[in-house]
Order: sequence, then structure tokens, then C-alpha cells
Amino acid sequence: MGLILLLPVVVGALVVLQGNLNRLVAAKHGLAFAMGVNTIVFALSCLGLIAAVRAFPGVFPAGFAWRTDGYRFAIWHLFPGLCGFALVAGIPFAIAHLGPVRVFVGVVVAQVVASVLWEAIVDGHRPAPARLAGVGLALVGVLLASRRG
Repeated sequence: MGLILLLPVVVGALVVLQGNLNRLVAAKHGLAFAMGVNTIVFALSCLGLIAAVRAFPGVFPAGFAWRTDGYRFAIWHLFPGLCGFALVAGIPFAIAHLGPVRVFVGVVVAQVVASVLWEAIVDGHRPAPARLAGVGLALVGVLLASRRG
């Protein structure tokens, strides 16, 4: 469990790095070009992961297993990919107009609020008062961090 706690930190830092690097590429070659390169690298990385998981299933955690038995397509299965598209297109565009701190402050606020709503509405977990207080403190901290000067 110890190292898994670092995963959100690493992923969060990578989102900032990706958004800013895409902004730099987009400034020179256009956002469509930056997204095209992202798509190619992402697709090749996914194909490599699929091949590795299928070839060496015991090496990867159970959540990585390739399971298609009983699969039936549902339209909502497309939504995560559309969310990824929106992130890759929206973040560098927003950074170019608002700056990285304001963009990621907004992202953090939206993530905290959406997470609490998801847990309450979808997972059926009513947030404890202490959690709501923590969310409030996080929001205040994030808002203070986004102020200029």
C-alpha cells in the first residue's frame, strides 16, 4: 500500500508536465499537431502494454488483466476516451491563456468537488463532516494558491 500512495502525486505532476509540454509544442506547431503526436505515442504505449499483459500476465497486478469474456459494448464505454481527449486539448489551451497555476488550481477544485459528488451520488457514500471540512480547507488553500501577488 505504501508506494501506491505516491501514484496520485506522480500522476498529478505528469499532468502538469504534459499540459505545459503540449502548450510549448502547440505554440510552435499547433494544438492539433501536439494532440496527434500524443495520440500516436498513447496508442503505441497501450498496444505495448496489452502485448506485455497478454505475454506475461503474472507480472502485472490483477487489475491489468485482459478480460473480454461476456463483454457487451455500451455507449458510456466511450466517455473515458472523450474525457482524455478533452484533457489533452483543453489543458494546454487553457494554460496558454490563464497560466499553469490558475489552470491547475481550477482542475484541483473541480476534482475535489467532483470526487465528493461521485462518492455521494454514484457510490452512495455520504461524506462525513470531517471530510467536508477537509474539502473546504483544500478549496481555501487552492484558491489562495491561485491568487497573484
